[in-house]
Amino acid sequence: MDLIDIATSYAATNMNFETLFTLAGSLLPALTQRSSGDPLFTQMRIPGDGTWKNDTVNGQSVIVFKKSAHPSQDLHEFIYGAYYPAK
Repeated sequence: MDLIDIATSYAATNMNFETLFTLAGSLLPALTQRSSGDPLFTQMRIPGDGTWKNDTVNGQSVIVFKKSAHPSQDLHEFIYGAYYPAK
């Protein structure tokens, strides 16, 4: 809704807010994918899925990371598509 408020300050139209809201709702998904159907935006988070778990240690809730997790490698692969360690 904020997008509609901002956009309408730069344009004149006779459409009401409900019509603009409906159009924006159908337009935004189209802007988030390439013509091939692939998504335009992708996301990841660190720590990655499956690399941690919740646990209780000494009565306190903690996050435990797997020793095999490599967040910097995961980020590198996400950005560049492949990871080649330095020799």
